[in-house]
Amino acid sequence: MIILNDLSINSLGNKIFVNVQTTETYNITSVLLWTDKNFKDYTKAKDFSFKLEQINNKEIFTIDSSEIGLQNYSGIYFLEFQTDAPNEECITCPNPLLGIVYNLTSHYRCLTNLLLGLDNCTSCNNNFINHPDAEKAMTIDLMIKTINYSLDTGNYNDAISILPKLAKLCNSTKCCKDLLTSNTGNYKSGCLNCNNGNT
Repeated sequence: MIILNDLSINSLGNKIFVNVQTTETYNITSVLLWTDKNFKDYTKAKDFSFKLEQINNKEIFTIDSSEIGLQNYSGIYFLEFQTDAPNEECITCPNPLLGIVYNLTSHYRCLTNLLLGLDNCTSCNNNFINHPDAEKAMTIDLMIKTINYSLDTGNYNDAISILPKLAKLCNSTKCCKDLLTSNTGNYKSGCLNCNNGNT
């Protein structure tokens, strides 16, 4: 069994913190990382198993964004952990745990700027709902919620397919273009443990 105690992106957006453990007397044996652009393509996975000390059943380490060629983390990242502990329900089955960490800060800021811009609208006559930016804001909000829901329910490919559409919509909004490289804000993380169904 593998337990993910922490998987998070720091406030600067340049490090992923990992705190993972397995059954006592066993070790975490491998860590693979994918982005939303290459999820589950094992030929493109970044192997961070070299960060494992394997002196006990617990591992705590960080992955700097520069280690995968990025200035900061933006988008969705998947980490697969393996252990040498036997799977009690199926001895011959692999025992991986998939952890997900993501940063949608630039999209939240895009949404916020659109909504704040409506406050300055002189042609709206207090009818914001008919303003084109209000429609964009509702669409962006819906896409963000759908990504969150898709990740929470294990529909990773759905979340991945929405992300470039969301980025395109934000890129088409002039107030958002300077925010897409933001490296501060709100980060979420989660994991799917197939052994006990916890998220």
